[in-house]
This record gives sequence, C-alpha cells and structure tokens, in this order.
Amino acid sequence: MSPKPVDNFFYNIPEKEFYPIFKYSHGAFTTVGSLVKYFGENDIPGVFFILTNFNKNREQIDYLIVYIRFLWEINYEYNFIIDEEFNIELNEIEENFYDEEKDGFIDDNDEPKVIKRKERFAINKEGYFNMID
Repeated sequence: MSPKPVDNFFYNIPEKEFYPIFKYSHGAFTTVGSLVKYFGENDIPGVFFILTNFNKNREQIDYLIVYIRFLWEINYEYNFIIDEEFNIELNEIEENFYDEEKDGFIDDNDEPKVIKRKERFAINKEGYFNMID
C-alpha cells in the first residue's frame, strides 16, 4: 500500500486497526470496505468506515472515508449510501458544542450550532473517487 502524502491526517494516526467488511471487484480494480479503529490525539478513540481501491497488483489507488463518528468540542457524524452503480452519497452533520465568544462549551440548555452537508462521489475508470454534483 502506498500511503497518501504525510500531511493527510488519516496516515498521521500511528495506531489503527483495520477490519475488512466487504470486497467488491469491478473493472481493473477492487474496492475493500473496512472498519478502522484508532486512537487519536490524547488517546481519544475513534472509528471510521473507509472504502479503499486497489489495482490488480494490490497497490492502493485511492480511499474515501464514508463514516466517522467522533465527539470532542465538535461532534462529527458521516453516514453514507452506496447505490447499485456504486455511486456514494455522504451525509455529513457537524454539531459545534464550543462557544468561541465564551471561550468554553455552550450551556446545557443551548442548542449546538449544526451544519449539514451532502456530497456525492463516483469511481472513475482509473479507480479514483471523484466528487460529482
């Protein structure tokens, strides 16, 4: 596996455990879906679900994190759907529990600031994940 550049946060996590869930071969490459358990900064545990594309020589082409659940000052939640043509829809929710004006967490009765995003991806002929509209 050839890793992404060093500035990519996923490869800067020193300890990860991969649990492959499925493998799907299509065209000149194979997609593997894996659950990834990790410990990040300050030994905070986290979990990802990642799709990784490999060529026929088992070399990594690309990857896409499609699920993440992480809570600290901001709660990140990604959910995904893969359709029958292997297009991927990501639904991202970001809840911010930190109030920068107070320089601390929001009060218990306050609602967090919520940002929702939707992104769609398709796999091109070379095996890379491309964002589509």
